Amino acid sequence: MTPCGFLTGKPLPLVEDKRKMNRQKMGSSVWFGLITVLIAVGIIAYLTIYARDAMQSGILTVEATEYVSYDTVNADGIVTRDEDPIRETDFGSFVYIAAEDGKHVAVGEIVAYSYTSETVWKSSERKHLLELAIADLSGSLDALGQVSQERFDTMLRETIMELKLKSGSGDYRVAREIAERLMIVAKASADAGASIEELRRERDSIPDASTSSLAAASPALFSRYVDGFLGNARLDPQNIETVMPDELTILMHTNPPTSNAIVGKLVYGKKWYMLANVDARTGASLAMQIGKNVKMLVDGLAEPLTMEVESVSLPQSNLYTVVFSCNYALREASELRIVKCSLIMNEYKGLRVPRDALRLEARTSGGQAQPCVYIAAGPFLERKFVKILYEEEDFYILADDVYTDDALRDGDLVVVGGTNLYDGKIITS
Repeated sequence: MTPCGFLTGKPLPLVEDKRKMNRQKMGSSVWFGLITVLIAVGIIAYLTIYARDAMQSGILTVEATEYVSYDTVNADGIVTRDEDPIRETDFGSFVYIAAEDGKHVAVGEIVAYSYTSETVWKSSERKHLLELAIADLSGSLDALGQVSQERFDTMLRETIMELKLKSGSGDYRVAREIAERLMIVAKASADAGASIEELRRERDSIPDASTSSLAAASPALFSRYVDGFLGNARLDPQNIETVMPDELTILMHTNPPTSNAIVGKLVYGKKWYMLANVDARTGASLAMQIGKNVKMLVDGLAEPLTMEVESVSLPQSNLYTVVFSCNYALREASELRIVKCSLIMNEYKGLRVPRDALRLEARTSGGQAQPCVYIAAGPFLERKFVKILYEEEDFYILADDVYTDDALRDGDLVVVGGTNLYDGKIITS
């Protein structure tokens, strides 16, 4: 019988191979486990950093918005124009205004009619409306030979449409006239032939009114806004450059009563004027800009105005009287007199951001600190270096550099709260 390997001390080959295989398996398992642990540690570390950043971000943002700010000099001013009052006493005891408020009238256009009394005016108006209504009905009879209900319905609808168009355009005087015509025609529509005769008899019973009219001698703007300064010779555009600071101060602090006899005014040309007292420093500066344009904010007008410096007086009581002119916005200015104004010395136009948004950081390690902001760009933070144009108590105006790709833009979400901010930082929504 052959001795076994155990007894002879020689390991059996099969047993030896199995041991080698077991050792190899154990080594592979160890390395696999080690790699798995390292990957897990890496994932945990990443998630920890992400969680820490997410928890620390807690950012608050506001939009960067376009904004304009000004360095201004405030003053009180008085507005004047080339204007003539329309007085009842000038050409009649009762005046009917035919022109529309705030509208221009052409040369020869009737601005107003005068009558001996209001009763005469009402009779004259009634006669005029009757003539229009007779014309409406007569036209229908001439066209059809007889008036059908269908024709009257069409005529009424057309008149109603005209009424709506005039009312929608603000032409209320004409709209009222159409409405009254409509009422007369509607009442007469049942029997047109008989109604025309009735309207003619009523018209002929009203005597012709003795009247006169006022026509525009040159193109003008008609305005119903009147005040006690209207007709003041010192505010005539031909005289305003001789007004001195003390006189202007007195003018602006008077409140002359408005005459009940004045029913409107005609404003000529396109140019209007403002006189304002300014301090000595501003006056000396404006004296160097005669004939040049400046910008001004005027109470009662929405947008800044471009105004020309016409003249600057000699100093008096440490003030200068400056005459400004403007050749647009006449209709709006026709209702202004004593105003508060702000002369714009400098204008700053850019992007408004809260003070909390601005930070000082260097572009590179060891570099000089420069102003910057962080914006939320998707899931990341982006750093934007900026230029400060203007500083207010609670915000900055930053340059809006449209020619630089990485500049701050209108609508960017600027970070105003958060800690540990850096370029590329991951943020939560």
